[in-house]
Amino acid sequence: SGNDPNFWGSEVFTVYVGLNEEGAEFMADLENALASAVKAQEAAADAKYANVVYDDLCGLIADSAAYRTMTSPTQFRNIVKTLSNAAIAMDNHRKLVDNYYKTVNGGITARDNYSESKFAKMAEYTTFVEDLAKYLDEAGEPIKLYDAEQLQAAVDALSPIVNNASKLFTEGPSKYGTTGIAALVERLRLGAETLKVLGVSESDELVVAALNALDDDDNLAEQLKLRVKAELYKAIKDGKDKDLFKDVMNDVTMEMEKSTVDMTVFFKNPNIYNSDCSVGDGLGEGAYDPALMPGWTVPEGAAGPKYAVGTYNVAAPHKIVDGTFLQWQSGFQIEQSVNDLPAGVYTIKSSFSERVGTDMNSFFYVQTSATPAGGYAGVDSVETKGDAPTNDLYLSVNDVVVVDGFLTVGVLAGPASCTHFNAISVQMSGAAADFDYAAAYKEIADGIEGTVAAPAKVLGIELYDLNGRRIMKAQQGIVILKKYMSDGTIQVEKVIKK
Repeated sequence: SGNDPNFWGSEVFTVYVGLNEEGAEFMADLENALASAVKAQEAAADAKYANVVYDDLCGLIADSAAYRTMTSPTQFRNIVKTLSNAAIAMDNHRKLVDNYYKTVNGGITARDNYSESKFAKMAEYTTFVEDLAKYLDEAGEPIKLYDAEQLQAAVDALSPIVNNASKLFTEGPSKYGTTGIAALVERLRLGAETLKVLGVSESDELVVAALNALDDDDNLAEQLKLRVKAELYKAIKDGKDKDLFKDVMNDVTMEMEKSTVDMTVFFKNPNIYNSDCSVGDGLGEGAYDPALMPGWTVPEGAAGPKYAVGTYNVAAPHKIVDGTFLQWQSGFQIEQSVNDLPAGVYTIKSSFSERVGTDMNSFFYVQTSATPAGGYAGVDSVETKGDAPTNDLYLSVNDVVVVDGFLTVGVLAGPASCTHFNAISVQMSGAAADFDYAAAYKEIADGIEGTVAAPAKVLGIELYDLNGRRIMKAQQGIVILKKYMSDGTIQVEKVIKK
């Protein structure tokens, strides 16, 4: 009888829940929540995930038998929600722990990769190593952290440090968007590569010094230019120009063209880097500053460009980036002149593009000493290439003859244009007719003989104990000094600290 007050007792209700359609749904929800909780528990079985969150989850799972005897729909709903929240909390904690170890181990990998590189002599590397050490135990492994606030604080502190290292300690060719040292030393790298093309050994001291450079060293650039000119003139006078400027097949166009020798080293900042991209509007866009973007000048009476660094994180401490000159619906002019370019026939290329096609009266230009005032030795007009800068050096002025070293390259953007200008390349495609290379070589040969990098200076010092462990401060007794020199060499000596 339904009038019996004990009819809806727990035992009878349990049977009801087991048979009623709604009750079956409650049981299914419970089993799903338990399965998710067990899965989260198993994924966090490693001791590094130990935490009150894990303990709470384990406790809830241990009581699973009691949940199946519950009699109230509210009880079912509450325990399902509790189990689900506990599983989510465990998964989130596990991901936080994994992110912490990934960040620290990434720092360890970066530290080890850079330890024998040219970057190890930099003060920034020493600071990076010291910052990383705060999260390492005596064995050099990540410190075990279990508290969520400590884990998050460690990730928040270390992530930008590791990220900054990856953006600062860079090598190889630089193009738009390249950050760090690679952007800064691009012309020196190109100079070293040109010397190797001209037959200079990779182990040559000047080549080594250029490839180990950490800044855009003007003195080193001058030595490279002098050596390049001497090696080039010697090759031409000895009749080797046919090997330097021979017909080759272009793998892209499948057409025959002359091979060239790269002379871009004669131009400062050909890739248009910015040594402090924090100057701007927070989007990496600011006014042209010749101190930060050296080598380029705005002709008197002309409007200057802005400078942009694209998507690069301008809040990063080192702030060095390969960027672009630009304007939006406004004109500008900027150029660079040199007076020591080797005599020869040149092809000069540029990455200068229109963004939306509002004004196509923009062009890349070249001038020589023979160019009439206000005229050009050659021009090439922009094409619309889209909003982002292109690394394609698609503009080209060919067959430019230089015999007195003078050459100006620049861009003139139309008054309503939306343009990017982010690189040049200067390629010698042949010898200049009637130029006396033998006499020119003789003139500079005495000065180039034996030319190497500037006298080596100590750029950085590391201290080690006799067991080879790095120390931050010299202790009494024998200390090993590891000196990083400006010529790329490393000197090691033992001293006695009294």
